[in-house]
Amino acid sequence: VENTFEGMDVLIHCVSTTVPLTSNQNIEFDIESNLISSVKLFRTACEKKIKRIVYLSSGGAVYGEPEIVPIKENSLTNPISSYGITKLAIEKYLAYFSLNYGVEYNIIRPSNPYGPRQNPFGNQGVISVFLGKVFQNQNLEVWGDGNISKDYIFISDLAEAIYEASICASKGEIFNIGSGKGISINEIISTIRTVTESNFEVKY
Repeated sequence: VENTFEGMDVLIHCVSTTVPLTSNQNIEFDIESNLISSVKLFRTACEKKIKRIVYLSSGGAVYGEPEIVPIKENSLTNPISSYGITKLAIEKYLAYFSLNYGVEYNIIRPSNPYGPRQNPFGNQGVISVFLGKVFQNQNLEVWGDGNISKDYIFISDLAEAIYEASICASKGEIFNIGSGKGISINEIISTIRTVTESNFEVKY
């Protein structure tokens, strides 16, 4: 890492070893592998004179159950998972390093990204996971009635936002990045059915 940072200006930190579910299953691992590792990463970045850090936090987990939708950057943060707590703590430590070591930073809180290269056989990213199951001629399983809505952002739009956060004049800012529109699980299923022309079953 030290060699990689030599002579670099910008660090884009988007590594996470957990998702909300797995973070709650092993909180100690979540803290050690994400929070402590991020603090070490920030310290090394400052020692190597990195000028700006862009950190990918979470557009949902740090807020918890939102009182108002769409969520604004100044909305209350009340995480209900270890994942969200850790993400928020990393944000706070980044502000600490900026204050004490002078490194610039911006924080991206993305909604749910989707698009090419997302793992269709993993456990995160409902669009790619559903497509992966359809590809394997498997039926879909939905927890609840499928009416829950989330904001989804295409990966190239998120990549553009990250790039802009790394070069813009603004610093020390938090940016919620999303489409601004809620899409339900049932709408996603309907679209997949239309696009793939598949007659898969859905188990609720």
